This record gives sequence, structure tokens and C-alpha cells, in this order.
Amino acid sequence: MSSLVLPRVGPKIVVSAGFLVAAAGMALLTRLELGSTYATHIMPGMILLGLGIGVVMTTAFPGGDLIPNRALEPSEGEPVMTP
Repeated sequence: MSSLVLPRVGPKIVVSAGFLVAAAGMALLTRLELGSTYATHIMPGMILLGLGIGVVMTTAFPGGDLIPNRALEPSEGEPVMTP
């Protein structure tokens, strides 16, 4: 789902929407009570939470490949950008 929308609107919008969907799922889970049933109270929140985090992760992980390679300078031990 996110792969279809990502080229059109960019990763910022897709990740933001995913976090909003996940937050809605968490908000639903805050309404749990002692007598809550799984099908009517827990499952809808978990579905929204899973969809939201799934959209965020599938968008965020490929973006990690865009970071330039880093190498450690032997004398200093700190990361240095390499060409």
C-alpha cells in the first residue's frame, strides 16, 4: 500500500499518515475495561496499530540506504564520510 502512494506524495506524508493511523489504534486501546471483549475492543485497535506501523516501517527502512557510507579513521576512531 505504501509503495503505491510513496512515489506520488513522498516519504514524509506516508510516514506521518502511518503514525496517525497507529496513534488512532493506540487511542482505541486506551478505552479497554475489565469486561472488554477481544473482537469488539482489542482487535480494532490492534489492526489499526499494525497497519500504521507497517506503513511506517516499509517506508522508513529503504530510506536507510540513502545514508552515505561511513568509515572509521584509524587514528581517531570517529566516523568520517567517504566518497
